Amino acid sequence: MKKLLPIFLFGLLFLSQKVLLGQGSLTILIERLPENTPPDATLYLVGSFNNWNPADPQYRFMRTGAQYKMVLSNAPKNMEYKVTRGNWSSVEGRENGRAMPNRIYEQLDNQDHTIQITIRTWEDLAGERISLYILILLLAALQGFILLVALQGLQDNNRSANHIFSLVILGTSLALLGRVGVQYRALFQEYPKIILIPDYLFFLYAPLFFFYVQKLLTVQSKTNLQHGYHFIPAFLHFLLYLPLLLTEKQDFIDNIVNRSYFSIFASTGFVALCYNVFYWYKSYYVVQKFREESPNFHSFTQNTSFLYSVLVLQGVCLVIWLSVFVLGAVDYVLPLNLLPTVEFSVDSVWVLLSVLTYFLGYVAMQQPEIFKTYYPETPVFVEKGIEEKAEPVLAQNTENQLFEKINTADTTEIESPETSEKRYKDSHIPKEQLEAIKQKLPLLMEKKKPFYNPKLTLSELAQLSEATPHALSRVINEYYEKNFQDFVNDYRIAEFKILALRKDKQHYTLLAIALEVGFNSKTAFNRAFKKATNLTPSEYVKMQGRENDGSV
Repeated sequence: MKKLLPIFLFGLLFLSQKVLLGQGSLTILIERLPENTPPDATLYLVGSFNNWNPADPQYRFMRTGAQYKMVLSNAPKNMEYKVTRGNWSSVEGRENGRAMPNRIYEQLDNQDHTIQITIRTWEDLAGERISLYILILLLAALQGFILLVALQGLQDNNRSANHIFSLVILGTSLALLGRVGVQYRALFQEYPKIILIPDYLFFLYAPLFFFYVQKLLTVQSKTNLQHGYHFIPAFLHFLLYLPLLLTEKQDFIDNIVNRSYFSIFASTGFVALCYNVFYWYKSYYVVQKFREESPNFHSFTQNTSFLYSVLVLQGVCLVIWLSVFVLGAVDYVLPLNLLPTVEFSVDSVWVLLSVLTYFLGYVAMQQPEIFKTYYPETPVFVEKGIEEKAEPVLAQNTENQLFEKINTADTTEIESPETSEKRYKDSHIPKEQLEAIKQKLPLLMEKKKPFYNPKLTLSELAQLSEATPHALSRVINEYYEKNFQDFVNDYRIAEFKILALRKDKQHYTLLAIALEVGFNSKTAFNRAFKKATNLTPSEYVKMQGRENDGSV
C-alpha cells in the first residue's frame, strides 16, 4: 500500500496539471490529399504554437502508408494552423487555388481529441487560373488606360476638369491591376506589397471625383485642389502603411498569412468607407444643386444624367462595401463561416468599379461632348460660398451644357422678355458681338443648312457661327424670341414645305421628307409642325394641292 502511494500522488499531480492547464492530446489525421501531391512529400504542421515556422522538424507528420498523422501531447487550448510541404509557397489552399484562412482548433474540455482534415489543393500546384473575375478586372484596367489617351485627344478638351478626371481613371486602373496581381501567387511571392496598391485608392478616389464634378458643373475662383486638407486622410493613410512598406519581404508575407495586419486593414477600410460616403454625398449635392439652379433646362443636360449614372454605380459599391463589414461583424460574433460571402462581396465591389470604367469609356467614345469645354461668359451655378458675380472663366463647362441636345427633346417653353433680361443681366457680351451673330446666323442656316443634322446641338451651331453657345443662345432668345429647338425646327419646317411640293419629291412620303430635313421622329415632326402652323402636315399639303399619302 505504501508503494502505491507515490504512484497515486504522481498520477494525481499529472491530472491536476491537465485540469489547471486545460491541456489534452490532439491527434491530427490527414484523410485526403490532392492528386498532384508529390509521392515523396514531407508535410508539416505550422501555426501559432511554433511561431508559424513552415518547416519545423518538431511538427512533421508521420506517414503510415497513405495516411499522415501527428499527435500533439500538450496541444494548446486554442490555436490556428495550416499544413505545408516545407515552405509558404507550398502551403495548402482552397479548391480555386486561392489562399485559405487559417484552420482553428478550440479545446472545449480537457479530453483527448482526434480531428480529420482534407487538403483541397497546394497553392504552388494549383496552377495560375485566369478566372472571369480576373479577366474583367484586367480588361477594365486596360480600358482605363485607353480612356486616358482618349480624353487627352478630344477636341476642345476640358483640361481643367478632365485632368482631375484623368487622375481618377489612372488611380482606378492601377488599383485594378494591383488587385489582379494579388491573385497570382508567383507575382505575390515576388512582390507581396502589391497587395497594398488597391488600398491607396481608398482616400483619393472620392475627393478627386468630387473635384471633377465641381469643375464640370460650377465656376469657382480657384480650384479646390489647392485646398490640401482634402488630402490629409490620404497622407495619414500613407504614413500608416509606411512601416508595412519598409518590412522585409518574407516578414511581410508571414504577417499577411498570419493576419497580423487584419486590424490595420479592417479599421482603415471602415474609415475609408465613411470618408467615401461623405464625398459621395457632396458630389450628389453639387449635381442636384446644379439642376435646381437650372430648372428650365435640367432635363436636357447630358452632364447631369451622366453624373447621376456614375453616382448610382458608386452608391451600389458603397452599399456592398458596407455589407462587407456587417457580414464580417456577424461572422465574428457568430461562427457562421461567412468568409466566402465576405470575399464575394469584396470581389463584387471591384467588379462594379470595372463596370464603371467600361461605362466611362463607352460614354467618352459615344458622347465626347460631355468631356469637352466651351467658353461661356457667365456661370449658371456658382457653388455656395463663392461670390455670385464671377469674372469670365475659360475652359469651364457651365451654361453651354444646359443646352446640349435640347433639339432632341420637346421643349415648348419660350422665355419671356423679363425672364431673358433677368437671365442675361450679368452677361459681358458686347452689343456689337450680338448684332454680328444675328446678321450671320440666317445666312449660315440658309446656305449651309446645318439643321439637316438631326443631332445638331447648340454647341455645334455655335462653332459654325464662330460664337460661344452662351452668346448664340442669347441671340436666339432675345432677337428671335425662341428657344434653340424651336429656332432650328422652324428652318426644318420651312425646308419641308419647299421639298414637299417639289415634283421630284412627290413619290416620297411626308415622313421621309421630314426625316430628310432633320427631324428625328414622326412624333417630334407632327408636334413641331402643328405648333408652328396650327395645321397638321397632311392638312398643309392638301391645302397646297398635293395628295396626301396618309403616312404622316
